[in-house]
Amino acid sequence: MLKHFGLAHRLLIGWLCQTLLIVVLFSFAMHESTEFMERNLISNILEEETLVLIEEIQSGEKIQIPSSISFYGDREGLTRIPVRFQQLPDGYNEIVQPGESYFAFRYTANDGHNYLLLRDQFTFEQSEQVFKTLIVVCASLIFLCSLCFGYWWIRKKIMTPIQTISHAIQNMAQSRHYEPLNIPVNNDEVGNLAKICDKALKQFHEALLREKLFTADVSHELRTPLTIIQTSSELLQLQSNDPKTQKYTEQIVTATQTMNDLLAIFLQLARNEPLENKQTDCAGDILKQVVTHWEGTAQTKNVELRFESEKSCSGHFSPVLLGTVANNLIKNAVTYTDHGSVTVRELSDGFEVIDTGPGLGDKLREKLFTPFSRGASEKPGSGLGLSIAKRICNRCGWQVDLIESELGTHFKVRLNTETYTALDQRSAESCDLQT
Repeated sequence: MLKHFGLAHRLLIGWLCQTLLIVVLFSFAMHESTEFMERNLISNILEEETLVLIEEIQSGEKIQIPSSISFYGDREGLTRIPVRFQQLPDGYNEIVQPGESYFAFRYTANDGHNYLLLRDQFTFEQSEQVFKTLIVVCASLIFLCSLCFGYWWIRKKIMTPIQTISHAIQNMAQSRHYEPLNIPVNNDEVGNLAKICDKALKQFHEALLREKLFTADVSHELRTPLTIIQTSSELLQLQSNDPKTQKYTEQIVTATQTMNDLLAIFLQLARNEPLENKQTDCAGDILKQVVTHWEGTAQTKNVELRFESEKSCSGHFSPVLLGTVANNLIKNAVTYTDHGSVTVRELSDGFEVIDTGPGLGDKLREKLFTPFSRGASEKPGSGLGLSIAKRICNRCGWQVDLIESELGTHFKVRLNTETYTALDQRSAESCDLQT
């Protein structure tokens, strides 16, 4: 239950419980001390008074008995012990009955005579009640003072430094650039934790900077050879009249342009920038192109790769983005399917890819879209295809799901008909969390 309270509340509750325990133990000790003093001191006083009175009686002196004391005995000249007190044992006794309250001391002398001294304890009881009231009042004051002191100490001396460090680290975490911890910290557990967080955030920003630089460098450096390949292919295409050469050079030009577009998109993904690319109104045409690209591989493996259109999926889609998602799903299906078929079906709200391959194990399902996650098969691959597809879907407002199936795997992609460039920042943040 305490887990629902904040740190300050938990500390205060613990402080109050400890204070309450101390106050209760202190009050109990004071009460028991009072009872102990009552039993021992009063007993000694009564015994001394009884012996003095007996000595005076035996010497024949006239005894003076205070009004608060009653003295009984079975000797001549003394009032006999009342019947209701005759069964009292020797020594100290306390008599509490309706309407009367006494301290009693019974004594049997060596000559066989019995004596009983009664002292009215009304005045003592009044003093005892006053003392007990003082104990309760003092305990309450101690508890209230402890409550106020604990609240002040926890808020000012414990929580204020923690909250200061927490706000500073939170501001550091929200910053796009590393900013060192600029507040003084003590060399205690909280200070050490703050230094560890500062060091971790510094390492994180350094790693993020290296990743951004690497992404930018790769994108920049690859554009030059791609441009050379594309330009050379276009010149070769213009100079050659051979139909086969024309076909191959056209494929090279198309692949090179696709690689340029992919580099731009992946750079935008890494920089968390809005995705901009040419769009098409027909998802089916993009899916057909991807299916056509993988038909040769499927035929080589004797796997039937077919495209079906249940209903046209209308909307504005980037050929590169949608083609990349479909390409990764279809590539995995063709790669891991050794017998049977792979079906790419266009739906009114997206498309699905169904294969008759070995399927996925429970462990792989849990981390399906995690980078570098691969099945137990020794098929070639880096384990990044599904992760890239998931990231693109998150950024474009699409949704990719693994559908339960008895045979093989079944992926379904739901496409957002709104232009992906209008997505808000929450979609980008969701993508970053997924990756």
